[in-house]
Amino acid sequence: VAQAARAMRSFQGVTVGLPAGAGTQPGKCDWRSASWVAWSKGELRVDSQSYALVFSPTAAGFTGLAAKPLGCLVSAAAVAEDSGLRHCMVTTNDQVHSMLRLTFQSSADEMRFQELAQAAEAALARYASPVDRRSSIGMWRDNGAASAKMAAAIAERHPGCLPLVFPGAELYGPDPRGEQGSEVLLGSGVVCLIDPSEAGRVGSYQLLFYEESNGPVGGPIFRLPIGPRTSIVKQSCGWSPRASISRRSSLLTRPGVAAAFDIMVDGETQRSIAFDGKEEGADFLRDFHVRQRLVAMSLRTSKGIHALEDLKSQLLDFQASGLFSLWCRWMAQLFMLVVISLLVHMAMLRYANPTQPMGMVASAAIRDARVAAATAGSAVFGAGANMCQVITKAVPKAAVERCASLPAEVGEDVLRRCIANLLVGGPSAV
Repeated sequence: VAQAARAMRSFQGVTVGLPAGAGTQPGKCDWRSASWVAWSKGELRVDSQSYALVFSPTAAGFTGLAAKPLGCLVSAAAVAEDSGLRHCMVTTNDQVHSMLRLTFQSSADEMRFQELAQAAEAALARYASPVDRRSSIGMWRDNGAASAKMAAAIAERHPGCLPLVFPGAELYGPDPRGEQGSEVLLGSGVVCLIDPSEAGRVGSYQLLFYEESNGPVGGPIFRLPIGPRTSIVKQSCGWSPRASISRRSSLLTRPGVAAAFDIMVDGETQRSIAFDGKEEGADFLRDFHVRQRLVAMSLRTSKGIHALEDLKSQLLDFQASGLFSLWCRWMAQLFMLVVISLLVHMAMLRYANPTQPMGMVASAAIRDARVAAATAGSAVFGAGANMCQVITKAVPKAAVERCASLPAEVGEDVLRRCIANLLVGGPSAV
């Protein structure tokens, strides 16, 4: 009992202040500008072995209340107001109140508490080696071998995918049984990025979260396809944006959290992930952005290919329904008509003179076809000339030459009347 009493350090007349607003916690970067309210005054006891904080209210209206645990001491910083009043801004591993403002009744008590805070920071630094990881309650444990074993089990579960595993992570999300906007710890474990196993094509990239207690056997507790509408937002000190009716404090306010991210789809926060190591957080952010950009580029490429196919289809339709295509169809039909007419004419010539050789019949049919073509061409040319004369009111050269060839004896008046008739009535008036 005496040893336990020596392990507990007692501070009388300590005023405990809490951040103003229910469920709010200031960040590590903005606690000076936060609003604080004095909760109660009483006795603060600190366990010098585990650095656990226990507060017993003694102020009027709080007597008779049971002692309240405030978590384990992580760090403390002394600040002074303009009025000269001093406080200790305390960080704990408590999930509800990770930041407290303690006001001691004497500077000696404040110095003793600062010594305990420095000892707590040194103890955490000794236990938090590079191979150690933080548990969900702020304690520390060796996790290097367990992380390697977990990574190997995940690789076996996803053969051919070479999953990227990021240990020392915690998954936060809405409480299924809580109020709207509430956020709770869903699990502690590893984050995985799974690449598609198909070679030579861009498939489906996924983000998975495996809980450490169950391992890969139970399957991931969270699965999210990485698409062009998926984004990741790095949290900063203080308040973190949230697509709900309220805002929430950043996960960086919690002890041991080195990096935190919001996973969002269409601007809505789906889950939040916290890492106890900055290196793991930076690697996860980089690899996630690589895959998100690759998916977005693949989608743009696919849209471009579909647009090109649509243009090709429209071009083929235009070519099939254009003037050139119509002219080609007419020429083909005219050629078939000429061939059929030639064969019919040959048959008629053969029928009229059965004894005539087929070669002569063919030559006669071709000669007749040439004559018919020349006659048709002359008719078309004449019709075209007449059409041009009607449209442009031009006088053919031959008609003018006929007027100019009149003998000189007819006189100049006759020549003028000839040309006037051409201008009025055309070539037929000459």
